[in-house]
Amino acid sequence: MSDNPKGTVLISANGENGRPGDLLWDQRNRDRAKHNTRGRNGRDSAFPTHGAPGGRLDVTMVFDSSRPGFVQMRGEGHLAGGSWEVAPDAEFLLMSRGGKGGAGGIGERGQDGAHGYDGKNASKHSRGEDGSPGSEGGNGGRGTNGGNGGPGGIVHIRVHEDNLDTLIAVKWDVSGGKGGPPGVHGSAGEGGRGGRGGSSYSWTESKSCTVQRMQNGQLVTATEYRTEHKSNPGGRNGRPGNAGWTHVDPLFPGEDGPPGESQITVEHADGSIVMYPSRYMLVVTSFRYEDENQDGINEPGEHIIVSDVVVTNTGGCPSPRTGSLHILINSTEWLDPVVVPLVVPGEIPPGHSVQIPGVLKALIRNETQPRKLGTLLNFQDLISLRAFSPRLQRDVPEFTGQLVLPITYKYPILMTTPRALDCVSRGDIVTFSWTVQNISNKAHGVTHNKASTHLSDPGGMFDLKRASPDTPHDILDAIGVIQPGEKKPIIVDFQVSELAEDFSTGSMLIKLLLADPINVNMVRSSNEFVLQMLDFIQQGLHLAVDVFNLSLTGSFMVSAPEGGAEYPVLSNYSGKSVIIMGNTMNYFQNGTREPWDLSDAAHMFELARQGTGFLVVAPTNMASLQEFEEILSVSGVSLTPRNTAANGDSHSAEVKDVKDAIQKLANPTTESQIVSVFVKKPVLRNLDKTLAKRADSAGRELGRAFPLRRFFIGLTLVEEIPEDIGNPDVADEKPKKSKKTPKPKAGMLHIIEGLPHNTKLVATTQESDSQSNSRTAALSDYMVAMLVHSLPFEDQCEMFWSLVTGGVGQDCVAAGVLYGGDSLGHLINRGDGDGDGNSEEKLVHAKACEALSWSIATQLASELTHFCATGGGGSSSRPMLAQFPLLNQFISSAASRPSSSSSNNTTTTVLINLLIHLTSVTSPLTFGQRLGQTMTGAGKRRKKVHKMLITHVTEPLLAKVDLKGSLGAAAPETDCDGDDIEQADDKANQKVKKSAEKELAQLVKDTETKTKKQLVQLRKANPHMDRVARAHELACHVLAQLTNTPGATFIDLVNGDGVGNVMKGDRTRKRVVDRDGYVKLKLRLVQRAENLVDDVAYSKDRLRGMVTSARKETETETETETETSTEQPEPNTAPVSPVVQVQRAEEDSEQSPLFIEAEKSVAVMREQEVLVPEAV
Repeated sequence: MSDNPKGTVLISANGENGRPGDLLWDQRNRDRAKHNTRGRNGRDSAFPTHGAPGGRLDVTMVFDSSRPGFVQMRGEGHLAGGSWEVAPDAEFLLMSRGGKGGAGGIGERGQDGAHGYDGKNASKHSRGEDGSPGSEGGNGGRGTNGGNGGPGGIVHIRVHEDNLDTLIAVKWDVSGGKGGPPGVHGSAGEGGRGGRGGSSYSWTESKSCTVQRMQNGQLVTATEYRTEHKSNPGGRNGRPGNAGWTHVDPLFPGEDGPPGESQITVEHADGSIVMYPSRYMLVVTSFRYEDENQDGINEPGEHIIVSDVVVTNTGGCPSPRTGSLHILINSTEWLDPVVVPLVVPGEIPPGHSVQIPGVLKALIRNETQPRKLGTLLNFQDLISLRAFSPRLQRDVPEFTGQLVLPITYKYPILMTTPRALDCVSRGDIVTFSWTVQNISNKAHGVTHNKASTHLSDPGGMFDLKRASPDTPHDILDAIGVIQPGEKKPIIVDFQVSELAEDFSTGSMLIKLLLADPINVNMVRSSNEFVLQMLDFIQQGLHLAVDVFNLSLTGSFMVSAPEGGAEYPVLSNYSGKSVIIMGNTMNYFQNGTREPWDLSDAAHMFELARQGTGFLVVAPTNMASLQEFEEILSVSGVSLTPRNTAANGDSHSAEVKDVKDAIQKLANPTTESQIVSVFVKKPVLRNLDKTLAKRADSAGRELGRAFPLRRFFIGLTLVEEIPEDIGNPDVADEKPKKSKKTPKPKAGMLHIIEGLPHNTKLVATTQESDSQSNSRTAALSDYMVAMLVHSLPFEDQCEMFWSLVTGGVGQDCVAAGVLYGGDSLGHLINRGDGDGDGNSEEKLVHAKACEALSWSIATQLASELTHFCATGGGGSSSRPMLAQFPLLNQFISSAASRPSSSSSNNTTTTVLINLLIHLTSVTSPLTFGQRLGQTMTGAGKRRKKVHKMLITHVTEPLLAKVDLKGSLGAAAPETDCDGDDIEQADDKANQKVKKSAEKELAQLVKDTETKTKKQLVQLRKANPHMDRVARAHELACHVLAQLTNTPGATFIDLVNGDGVGNVMKGDRTRKRVVDRDGYVKLKLRLVQRAENLVDDVAYSKDRLRGMVTSARKETETETETETETSTEQPEPNTAPVSPVVQVQRAEEDSEQSPLFIEAEKSVAVMREQEVLVPEAV
């Protein structure tokens, strides 16, 4: 193991490479064989060895919060005692590759055969001898196959679930070794050359002879001489020897070694351990972008908006459960990302994709270098995303992947090259013209993105006719409104100056000036969206609504009438509904604030426990909202660990053990409680570990005892356990002073009751999908459903039973019917008339009626599944039905209604769908679950709840509707008289009743099958998802179908459900923090309170002058209206705003037009819009 120069820590357990076969041979076969002998055969190569397997590496990932950005690793097993650390720009590299296989050997070459002997030459006396034949060459030796690569080793990484993000700092390689290359067979030796045959021999011999011939008629004798040529032939060359043979059987490379194994062991807070084959691999698989003003042009100075970001986990284990990974746009030469990230949802299962709500922004930088005159801006760039871990200060390496989208930067208005004469004379009047064109898909000009052209004469050679005396050589022409695709000519006449010199050169400079697009249309769409919601509440639900403009006060504090003390405006809406626009607001040129930053968390905690519902619409900063929820959960009590009861807090106590704490907490109150449990330090044991173990145990006991309540457990140390614990008659004594700081002998578990699971604190993930910015545009069905979901549950139940027992369909419900009865008398019913004599009946929005049953089913299913999520049976002293506050309220509302005799098929189906939805989410889904529940008692609590639903809920509530009138066929008429008629009627009624019961049974069966099928599909898609999460996913699935909005989701902030799932601890009904975390939490609460005080004081100082003048004008207008009409009601004391809407459930008048105008002007002021005349 070693560190490379870049700081990356390399820990290696690679297997050794195999040895090769014979590659080199000695020179024994280099020389040719001698003495007419055959060449020696080459020797066969030896076999190579295989690569050795990789070793095993066992490490544990650690993160030290005191060293942000650094990641630590500890060795385990044979690496025990080793520890390493890497900085944000480095990483760990674990190598356990198999060794490479040895290369195949090369066979030895065969020896060449000996040459043949040469034959003797011929002579006069003998013929030449033949050469002897050459000897055969030796055969080549055998080569060998390559050796196999060794198998990869094992890399085992242990990590706590809170440190799963540290895995992005580790890379490992457990690949198998490569197989060795094949060897080569040795080549054959060449055959010897045959001996040369002896050469021939030639010679001549001279001979004389006597001859007679006639000469002149006479016989003459003469002697003649003759030469004879003679030769003996040479010998023949010997036959060459045959070459040896080479092996032809193929040789193969060695096989690659199989890959090794990586193991990720994740330790969970509850002590369970889960193993995975590899780490998570988060990759962005799709996203889209658009320009901020949506004119189709990516213009310098405006923002690029990235949305619909889809992230896929291509790895082998779920992603970190906390929102520790943030998504940003990659910075480029042109793009400057806005550091408001999206948060990657927790626990994305392997192979699953999620679409992350919200948007990312990046500012397109303005040009920094001047362009050549006459050239257009048309720059090509690439846009991509990155995932970043703030606490590790490093990117997720694989996140960007291959998804890089092209983007082009240009301006929405183009200007053509001007037309003019090239040569003119002194005194000539010259026409100069050019054209501007809008290439975007929106109108530009006076009302949007101001544009103008600027003509200047740098050399002062021309007299510009339309120039002002102050700037005689400059003309500024406003373009006006220019429609998409429109071209506008601009013509300027000027005269050549009489002072111009002959043959001189002048120039005219034209610039196209565009307004900064950042502030244009910044709040208009948001304001129209608010107005659409107001219109829906007033005209679709026929309910009253108050609007509070946070920009008018800078806080939620308002002055009481007649000069009374200030009070929180939300205190008027206890047990009602509050809708908060989640957009970030500019805070009087002093940075930005989220709406919840300006709220009193302790006060909102009290409101939430009293049943007030909070709906946050499209929060810009989801991470900030989730942090606020964590603060909100512990804001109900003081976190001072000691003597709280003595100081007057009746909801604080100190006890000796968890059982006493459970007894103290047995009776729920409308306020939070804190109970401190003392834990004595065991002998020879670590106190911190003991406290953590006791806290986990306490959390499980609290979950079993109070399934629907949530608790926060903090840990502190104390010097000793007081003797007066549990005895209120003994007064606390002051601790004795000591010069030395004593060592803590005990600890305390501070059990703080938070918000219950039925708290309604919900955030939407989508804004309006309307394409129109008009107030009269229809609100999206998604927002209709979410607004209905924000209504108080008690009112929802009363409205539902009015719908079911009223005998009307969901598409034609009159407001008088839906809000009828004394139970809803506190609502302002706008359905009975307008208060001006118009008694026309008003109908409630049809989609709102459909969303009503969805909302009730969602809340009841959440309550039931949370109750079943832990073992135990809740409070044994109370009936089971009484332990469900929402379900009990739903049944109580039904009990106050008479049985219906006019139900129709639609309303009966609505009731059945709701009831079967509840029984389905609590029933076993698979055969294995049913078998386990029957034979082993698994799911005992769920079984009891399921039985209770059928016996005490489903059957009694179905009796509230007339099944004969809604499901059965009408009774046939009869011609009988007297007793025959009565008997015939009885038979007909029995027949109709049986038909209705049969039809009801089939409807129940079909509905249950459909619901269970959806739950099974969710279970298959994510086996690690628990029943609570599946119920929430099913609610989102039904919401998407109901509103025809693909992928529609919402976030239950209190229960951690949905895209923003942050706290798995919520599943076990508790959150445990160590001592340092508890101290930091208290500091956060103190700091938040101080910041709130500073903000309130700052806002009062900034608004003092402006609000005074505005109030005087308002009072004058109010006095005038009062004189005109003495029956005019007073304006609402709770104002309306694009930031916070408060649905009013108290009885008072409609809104005054004053607040709508104030909303417009303040909306412009809040966003620093400069187009003030538009807002007046």
